[in-house]
Amino acid sequence: MKITHLYLSLVFSCLFIVSTDAHNQYIYPQLSFIYQGENKAIEAFIDTAGYECLIDHSSEQFLKDWQNFVIDEEIRLKFEQKLPIFFAEWNEQAPLLFGEIYSRFHQGFKHHKQTAIISLVVNGGYGSNKLLWLGLRFLIEDATKNCYDTNFILIFHELLHIWVDDNITGSSKLLTKYQHADEDTRDHIHLMALQKMVYTNLDMFDELAIIDHGYRYDAPSSYRHAWEIVNDIEGYEVVLQDIEERLTRDN
Repeated sequence: MKITHLYLSLVFSCLFIVSTDAHNQYIYPQLSFIYQGENKAIEAFIDTAGYECLIDHSSEQFLKDWQNFVIDEEIRLKFEQKLPIFFAEWNEQAPLLFGEIYSRFHQGFKHHKQTAIISLVVNGGYGSNKLLWLGLRFLIEDATKNCYDTNFILIFHELLHIWVDDNITGSSKLLTKYQHADEDTRDHIHLMALQKMVYTNLDMFDELAIIDHGYRYDAPSSYRHAWEIVNDIEGYEVVLQDIEERLTRDN
């Protein structure tokens, strides 16, 4: 079977400012897209980003699933119709979510633009200040129309990775305390506390319940450990204070 993989290039544009907002000195992350056709360089992406680890599958199973997935014209058209709607809804949600981040920490994104890759092969994501990757297969699968990603949990999670990379450089007291933990665990301690803070402050209890169940039962062990630290060991407010102390030290 012919292997077909759709690559899209996006512009991560931080030019959207809500002038009437109390935090209008900060720029909110706005996603727009540019269609660039297909590319079969998935193997290179796996090599450079360790993608098979990110979806918690063996590379053998991932490649098997991928080889059985072909993007035809009908799928392509469905995606092209849904993506602008999805991003337009996100662009309305971004000031609400990141307004909570800016209000507490008074720090925005350091880079105004970032290129991202969209895949239709799987659901998932990867975010850093070097790469934003979004697996949006759910947009073309009617059976998953109620997937958690429609709550923007995926995009918010990956953009928080970028915010953390931009603003929390080096170590902190809490990261030093957990210096022997898995790297993925350490990478998610601050991020998960931010997620919990935002969803709690905004009374987004559905989203909070989704990530709580996902991180406790469905995620890799490194994620489960990070969520345990945030919720059961330290408490998310302690983690947020660690972020504040780290930012104060930088400034």
